[in-house]
Amino acid sequence: MNTPPTATPKWLKRLQRESWQAELLISGAAIVGSLQLPGLADELMSYGLLNYAPDYYLLITFVNIYFLLGSYLLIGCFIGHFVLRAMWVGLLGLNSVFPEGINFKQEVYSPHYVEQIKANIPTVNHLIHRLDRMCSIIFAFSSTLFMVFLAICIDILVLALLKGLLDSFFPVVVSKYVLLVLVALFMLTAVFNMVVNTKSMRERPWVKRNQYRLSTLMGRITLHLFYAPITLLTMIFQTNLDPKRYTLPGLFLFSILCFAMGTQLAKTNLGYGIRPEMLWEENDRVDRFFTRHYDSRRTDPDAAILSATLPDEHVRGDHIELFVPVYDHYDDEREAICGAYAKDEALPRALERQQRRAYQLDCLRQFFSFTLNDAPVAPTLFLKANHAQNDQYGIQVYLPTAGCRPGLNVVGIHRAVPDIAEGLPARMRIPFYFGE
Repeated sequence: MNTPPTATPKWLKRLQRESWQAELLISGAAIVGSLQLPGLADELMSYGLLNYAPDYYLLITFVNIYFLLGSYLLIGCFIGHFVLRAMWVGLLGLNSVFPEGINFKQEVYSPHYVEQIKANIPTVNHLIHRLDRMCSIIFAFSSTLFMVFLAICIDILVLALLKGLLDSFFPVVVSKYVLLVLVALFMLTAVFNMVVNTKSMRERPWVKRNQYRLSTLMGRITLHLFYAPITLLTMIFQTNLDPKRYTLPGLFLFSILCFAMGTQLAKTNLGYGIRPEMLWEENDRVDRFFTRHYDSRRTDPDAAILSATLPDEHVRGDHIELFVPVYDHYDDEREAICGAYAKDEALPRALERQQRRAYQLDCLRQFFSFTLNDAPVAPTLFLKANHAQNDQYGIQVYLPTAGCRPGLNVVGIHRAVPDIAEGLPARMRIPFYFGE
């Protein structure tokens, strides 16, 4: 039952009058926090490339595009709110200095021009009220957007955990289809709710019986902790704001944000998710020095390492030091080459652990091979290792420089490709300069 509206309490009126202070503080903190999100999205993409099979790359890419788009929307909303609220504070101060606004007694402009200004330019008080209203709407919209963003991130985390659980008991293809079915159900429900809410459908008896229950069920599943506030705020916006008035400005701002996001996409790893083979193709070029191949040139030492690396493009001495990242999805490929590990239950735990580690290292030796200027070369050292800069897991290899010539040389990293390797290229090459 709907209750009649009640008078706003005095304490709430006071909070409403003074809320701008909290808004500025929250917006400032939100701007600083949201500016970190695009970098986090790239880290998540790198994590997905390293830890999931190529079958999942496209899904991971779409998740990260959503994450990036949400990040830039939050950045744009909170920056816009901060700027407008700062203008509002400035107008308040100006109004206290010049309470009468424009001094029309001064003969700076002609009477005819002044009359047109009076007719078309709002007063300071009116502009302050409009800015205050706009800031409150933007801040509430930004808060709603943040809650939706956070709710969907939690959903993605739950799906990732569900995938990991299913992969522990069933073949990988099972979790793939389960996730696809769940996403398809969500999309179909969203489309269904949009269709049945049209004027031509909403009054039908079967819609009246099922629309609310289905909408509420999906809302509570997907928005969980945030269902009530998001539903309340969304309906407030839908029932109080004229969509025709805000559609064009909203589309314009959205286009700007998409353009800003697009300019950053080339600097991320999202392209590797769309075309996984590009990761190996780009690392098989010997016509230039790429910064990602040399530790001394990497701009972000903490970033994930997706390709083999040398300490520097200039190699001296009797060996080449090479780090090769080991992707998790190589496990199945290595097992196809080396065979499954047979655990010896009769061995003590410590000895069995040593045996398993020896098997893993030997399998890695079979899986990776190396060339120097297209000639096979045997490593003098081959051990599992964590990279010194970011502690990432891989293998540390020392190759003799006996086959190097003065000047430009090329080291190649090859992986054995069994039938299950899904057609990805199997070679990386890194150019380097040898000499004193």
